[in-house]
Amino acid sequence: MYPSRDRFTLLVILILIALAALALHEFGQLQPLENLAFTFMEPFLAGTTDAQGTARGAFGSFADVNALRAQIADLQAQVDAGKLDHIRVQELELENSTLRQQLSYAQANPDFDLVGAILISWGRPFSDATPTSRALSGTTLPISSGPSSWTRGARKE
Repeated sequence: MYPSRDRFTLLVILILIALAALALHEFGQLQPLENLAFTFMEPFLAGTTDAQGTARGAFGSFADVNALRAQIADLQAQVDAGKLDHIRVQELELENSTLRQQLSYAQANPDFDLVGAILISWGRPFSDATPTSRALSGTTLPISSGPSSWTRGARKE
């Protein structure tokens, strides 16, 4: 007659059955019945175990992707460092060859003083030069070799 009273009674009965089954399981009285139930349910449990393994593999591959991305970033940093090192080596090789050429010139001409100089500008002649000197010289290369005391006498005396 009263559907809510019947539902409440059913709920109380189910809770009592669950508590009784839990107590019997703890005392080991339901072991033969549990073994029989697992025997019938084993094919279904194997399927769910396979599905569980597939799901773990799929989520594990996401973690692998993140690890691979981190590894790619590390390798890219190593490649960039290698490129910089390669450029430095090329510059050092060029400097080394220039220094070797200067050394061989200095050894071939021991009677000259070598003076370091800096190219100040490159381009048109100075505005104070005459038109004739401009036509003869083309462009000028003003060079600073430091104080005049550095450049006294091109030859050793």
